[in-house]
Amino acid sequence: MTCIKILRNVVLRRKFLGLLTVILLCSTAHTAEGPSSVNFHVHEMPPLPAPDWVEMVDQGQQNQELRGMRTPAGVRVDIVAREPVMVDPVGMAFDEEGGLYVLEWREATEQVDTTYVVDYQDGTQATVNRKTKNAFDHLKRLEDRDNDGVYDSAQLVMDDLEYPSSVLIHDSWMYFPSVGHVIRRRANGRDGFETQEILRGMCGYHHHQVSGLTLGNDGWLYTTTGDDDNRAEGSDGSRATVLRTGAIFRSQCDGSRLHEFARGFRNPYRNVVFDETFNMFHVDNDQEDGSKFQGVRLMHLLEGADYGWRLEHGAKCCRTDFERGAVFGERPGKMPSMRKVGRGAPAGLLIYQQSRFPDFFRGLLIYPDCYRRLVRAYEVERNGSSFRITHEFVLMESDDDLFRPIQAVSGPDGAIYILDWHTDSGGAGKSWGDGKHGRLYRLSWSGSPAHPKIELGDRDAWRKQSEASDTTLIEQLDSDDFELRFRAQQKLVRRGTVSPDAWLNIVADDQRAATTRALAIGAVAQQFDGRIERTLADQLAGSSQPDVRRLAAEALGHNAIVASLQPATLAIVIQAMSQDTDVAVRRAAAIAAGSIAARTESKSRIRRDIAAQAYASLLQDRRLNNAHRQDVWLVDGYVRAIERCGSTGVSFVSQWLRDGDDLERELAVSIFEAMRTRELVDGLDQAMSMETGLSDSQRLRLIETYRHILVEPPIQASGVAKWLSNHRQASAELRVAALQTLAMTGGDLEPVQQLAISLLDDSDRDVRLAAIAAIGESRMMRATQPLLKALRQDRRDPTEKRNIVDSLGKLRAQGWPYVDRSDLGVELVLPDLVELMDTKSGEPILADLLSLVGQVDLEIARRPAEQLLSAEDPATIAAAIDVLGTEVVAANRIAKQYLNGEFPEIVKANVAAALQRHLPNDTTGKIAATVQQLFQEGLKVTLDPAELARIDDLVKETGDAESGKALFLDVQRSQCGKCHRLEGVGGDIGPDLTRIWQTHSVAKIIESIVEPSREIKEGFANWSAETKNGQVFTGLKISDTETEVVLRDPNGRDIRVPREQLESLEATKQSLMPVGTIGQLTFTELIDLLAFLKSDEAQRSLRQPTGAGG
Repeated sequence: MTCIKILRNVVLRRKFLGLLTVILLCSTAHTAEGPSSVNFHVHEMPPLPAPDWVEMVDQGQQNQELRGMRTPAGVRVDIVAREPVMVDPVGMAFDEEGGLYVLEWREATEQVDTTYVVDYQDGTQATVNRKTKNAFDHLKRLEDRDNDGVYDSAQLVMDDLEYPSSVLIHDSWMYFPSVGHVIRRRANGRDGFETQEILRGMCGYHHHQVSGLTLGNDGWLYTTTGDDDNRAEGSDGSRATVLRTGAIFRSQCDGSRLHEFARGFRNPYRNVVFDETFNMFHVDNDQEDGSKFQGVRLMHLLEGADYGWRLEHGAKCCRTDFERGAVFGERPGKMPSMRKVGRGAPAGLLIYQQSRFPDFFRGLLIYPDCYRRLVRAYEVERNGSSFRITHEFVLMESDDDLFRPIQAVSGPDGAIYILDWHTDSGGAGKSWGDGKHGRLYRLSWSGSPAHPKIELGDRDAWRKQSEASDTTLIEQLDSDDFELRFRAQQKLVRRGTVSPDAWLNIVADDQRAATTRALAIGAVAQQFDGRIERTLADQLAGSSQPDVRRLAAEALGHNAIVASLQPATLAIVIQAMSQDTDVAVRRAAAIAAGSIAARTESKSRIRRDIAAQAYASLLQDRRLNNAHRQDVWLVDGYVRAIERCGSTGVSFVSQWLRDGDDLERELAVSIFEAMRTRELVDGLDQAMSMETGLSDSQRLRLIETYRHILVEPPIQASGVAKWLSNHRQASAELRVAALQTLAMTGGDLEPVQQLAISLLDDSDRDVRLAAIAAIGESRMMRATQPLLKALRQDRRDPTEKRNIVDSLGKLRAQGWPYVDRSDLGVELVLPDLVELMDTKSGEPILADLLSLVGQVDLEIARRPAEQLLSAEDPATIAAAIDVLGTEVVAANRIAKQYLNGEFPEIVKANVAAALQRHLPNDTTGKIAATVQQLFQEGLKVTLDPAELARIDDLVKETGDAESGKALFLDVQRSQCGKCHRLEGVGGDIGPDLTRIWQTHSVAKIIESIVEPSREIKEGFANWSAETKNGQVFTGLKISDTETEVVLRDPNGRDIRVPREQLESLEATKQSLMPVGTIGQLTFTELIDLLAFLKSDEAQRSLRQPTGAGG
């Protein structure tokens, strides 16, 4: 029977399946480990048990220098490299011969944010954000000259690298990901290097930049990159665009055939890793905002999956898009990770798969955390088509404040090597360490009562492979050492001396271990032809080993030549996606079918038949499982298969949305809301035009789906605009959703502008708030006067009024391109806003009104601001200072008035902030002197080591953590809780301080308070925007677009500066944290505050109960 006939018979059975009791596809239905049953709002999920064999011991017992470093008993730690051989190491790799290379990020005197333009092969361009410093970085080769196991010298190999995050050494090439591209170099035979740029247009911003490179069993190269926009291009012009989120891309080693593998990451720093049968794992850095997005995610990665993270529009780093983002699969089409493991700064994973530790080490995920200053290990097991974590333990921790483990790798001797940045840096934010230190530790098994010592292997084992015969290398394919096996395969493939038939014999041998056959499948995939296709199809259909069937499906999906694909092969793939007994195989087959479909003609029958089978498989899967047993990763695989069928897949689902029964329609809605491609828009528009058949709940889900389609050029939610114009009496929930979608996506706004204005007077507060937001986000200039009218109404609460002020701030005049015209908005009502300040209606939002008027036209704001300097309310005085202080003359005058006692003590921080924003232009030093004068009285603490040691002792001996907690929460005294969140309590202007007791020493905390600008956390740089009329605004940069820059000041207010009014925009070297904060405390209060910041127990008492749902 031909493939097409098989498919048609499956489609004919669809009606029968639709009549059965079916549990429909539901975006929130997950396995027992999914979001419906775990609390993903916490930063760190409850600890899992440690394995029975783990008992922590101090390494100081065998080496006094390591006192305070703890590992499980049986593990031995040796320092095998240190300064001056290496300083500020950030990455390492062994080459194919076992030689060890280390990357050093070198200290610089200047580092600035900048951009560069990428010229694509099709003539288009894109801009990449990056950092630049006035020093290049180094690659060194470490050498052990006396062969004692310690690297005692180093050879400088390269001294012209720019922020290289990692190095991959393969087939005489050295690969470096950095600043938005991937280059590779090899010796040119003339004491230099040939350089090729193989990938470009990726995220280039600082630590979120493209950072990791890993080879798969089939020779494909996997590249990890962070969440600034990725408009990636391969060496052959292949393109893959992933916006507002990090991604993993796949390409050939020369950069050709580039495409997306997975998305939804914030910062998947460094390399992905594979287990022995090439399941992929990684770890994603968390967001430091105290929300559910805080907490590192440990992940099993599946092709086509979306893990949920989204970066806010206009931001290049560290701003959460709460409307689109997901952290643990709680939104449609988003997949859960295995576990949230708390705050941290992970720099990749290691899976230990060698034989120089006891068997219970095999398969451990080893995670070095630079921020938490420890190395953790996790045991995993299969969980449907994904994995779950079963046990966890600390592999390595230290009391040494300089301990910053930054990478873990396996060596040719079977040891685990831990690279230690060894610096007092607080983590992400710096591009070098202290310029003094560096460590490399070798972990080995020294033995325990139950598990005797295991000697390390031969450090030359990989080098000897180069001299080994084919027979020896083939024998090594069965080794119990994964690293040895994999390198044997790579060397055999490179030699090309092993025939395809020999590889195919291994592939087809069901008596061989799946680990060996996995390598053989990878080898034949690199020589793909008809014979290999048939053998892989046979293994997919008949192998007894699920991992082999899965890998066969993946190889067919990646490499099948569509023009010569046999119908029987496609039939086997399609049969496997619905009938294989293993859900991981079914998912792999579904993805493979979708990949094959994507390479056929856009209207091909194959596309429609694959979409039909995926749909039928979803129905059948729901019939056989209840809601709590659904495998969400398998469901996602079926959806991605349909999605890869393009417009044909969308049309097929639209048919059942339009003509199906209730069950089929619900399934169609669920498929649509999990998809994310441009082709989906036509299907959504058709669905929105349906007058009957959809429930309000289903229509709501479709309206929200538009928001998640992030493509270039952006979509237009025209279907929503038309529906809203024709359904003004729809439920409040639907109208709110429609307005929110239009605000987030755009579309033809003219028909709904008047409707949005009319909804400002709706009886439902949520509808009013949605209308207010939509007006601002969509820049509905005609709504300026109606917003002013609403602002004057006493019946509206302060929150609603603040939202109105925020929207008015977005209605700024903006020039039309190529036309000498600009539409006025808020500029027309500035006098009215000033008048409103003197009324009862304006009183609750006086500071907001004054700030807005001051941003738009300082001359209009000047008179009321000067008057308010004489107010009795300190908050009102502070607001006036914030506005007037944007001018340097006024800032200096206000400082003198403060020093003369004209203002209350409580506004000192505002006076200081007004001065500090002008420090970058302080050529005479007078402003700096005035700032010092402000804080000449009060507590002073130096960073002298002896003084820091004395304070450390006092914190331990006399510090009162409970008193310190009260001080932290008192925003008038310490101001800590105004800007910083800790265990869910406090502000969100500065970095979250949760677990600071573990990550920072007392000395580091004092440094952060006394000299906050010494080290500024990534994402929390203080930006200075100077306007053409001389005003200076400072704050966190929230958004930077072609039309405006948005800064957030210490009060949490957004400052909007139209691009056309901007004179300069620079990252300052001053922290947003005010200088002199410590001067407001007594010495006893400082000790108590530090005691609180170093107390786990006192901080945990702040925790609030969190729900377990989405």
